[in-house]
Amino acid sequence: MNRIKKSAAVITVTIFASLFANAMYAQSNGEALFKENKAKEAAEVLEYEILNGQVSANTYNFLGLAYYQTEEYTKSLDAFERGIKAQPALFKLLTYNQGNTYYAMKDYTSAVRCYSEVLKEDEKFYDAKLNRANALLMANQLMNARDEYIDYLLKCPSDPQKERIEQLIAALTDEIKRREEEEARLAELEKARWEQFEDSIPQMSDELPEEKPRDWEKVETAIAESTENDDAGDSKEENCIVNEKINEEWEKIEYADKGLYQKYESKSEKVEEEPLITEWQNLSEEDEDELRLLDERSREEYLAWLEEQEKQKKAALEAARKQKEEEDAQLSYRREEQERLYREKMLEEMQKAENERKQKLLEDVANSLQNSQSTNMSAGLDDMMDYNHEGELD
Repeated sequence: MNRIKKSAAVITVTIFASLFANAMYAQSNGEALFKENKAKEAAEVLEYEILNGQVSANTYNFLGLAYYQTEEYTKSLDAFERGIKAQPALFKLLTYNQGNTYYAMKDYTSAVRCYSEVLKEDEKFYDAKLNRANALLMANQLMNARDEYIDYLLKCPSDPQKERIEQLIAALTDEIKRREEEEARLAELEKARWEQFEDSIPQMSDELPEEKPRDWEKVETAIAESTENDDAGDSKEENCIVNEKINEEWEKIEYADKGLYQKYESKSEKVEEEPLITEWQNLSEEDEDELRLLDERSREEYLAWLEEQEKQKKAALEAARKQKEEEDAQLSYRREEQERLYREKMLEEMQKAENERKQKLLEDVANSLQNSQSTNMSAGLDDMMDYNHEGELD
């Protein structure tokens, strides 16, 4: 009797274990909906199953893929991130799909980071290497992308897309060479512009005439000489001579300052004196000679003043003429410079359009290589724990 009870107990435990195992590895409703290409419904059911603790080996991966298919990329990244934390054993697969999501979001820097983490975990995950090359190209890191493609072909020489990848490598090599030549040309052009600009700056020290010492500077020089003589112990007679020189210089300054008014003073004196002379016959010959000399001197000073004014007027006109010539020359130079800059801008825009066209062609090839790695995400996902990469994103 006891033996029968023990046998029944063993059978019961075996049946329970079998049922538990089947429940653990049974396909969830969310996974079934995903395989039927019902991504939106699958995401809702998978979230519900996770909430209720019904998590299988593929739950988080399917959830991320479902959000990816509905273009809810932020939720897709979150699903893969939650899966990495909950199931560290699936780090490589989930990080790879996370990188593909970043690629779809055009966040190529993050995509490169994810692919690099995958390759650090498994250097033979060659799909990640190819996708990293694509992401580098899209991020405009052409040299790194070319090197990555070359390395990929070395490790996967039998890839069915080998010919296209080789063509892409050749195109990248040509584009890298063209950009290097363009950078060198622009550097030379910029250098020439700076040299032209520096040559156009006038050398002011060479053009300005030597300035003559002013009168007050002469006085200061004389005072300095006097001080030096005092320090050297010169005689009183020499100091007197120096003082006389200083007085003479000051008299010159005063005379220069009052020179313009002398002719007017002489005229005013004459005007004031003339009414007082009522009888010309009472003037002596000496007085007449003196008046005649004063009149001639006044006339000479007035003519000299007129001549000086005429010289100043001519000098002002000549300065205005030179300034006008300089302004016309500057205006002509600015016009020529504007025309040159306009031509260069047009050429740069044409070159930019051509570069964008070439870049677009390269990106189209990279995207085609990225898409060519896609698999049927509705089937063949049962063995993902063995890292057969089925169900991975493009």
